[in-house]
Amino acid sequence: MTTREARPASWEGAVAAATEDAVVRWRMIVLLRAGYLWDDAVELAMDTNVDLHLAVELVDRGCASETARRILL
Repeated sequence: MTTREARPASWEGAVAAATEDAVVRWRMIVLLRAGYLWDDAVELAMDTNVDLHLAVELVDRGCASETARRILL
C-alpha cells in the first residue's frame, strides 16, 4: 500500500507549504495572482531586490511570465 502526500487545496496553500517566510509567501501570492507561472513566481518572490510593482505591471501589460522574469533578473 502506497501513501500519497497530501496536496494543498489551493495555490495559496501550496505557497504556504513552500516557505515559512511571510514576506516571500506574500510576494509569491501577489505574483501568482498577477499571472506568473509557479516557477517564475518562486524565483522572483525569493529575490527581494526585484521590484514587485514593476513585476506586476509587466504582466499586466501583456508580458509573458518567463519574459518578465528574464527582464527583472
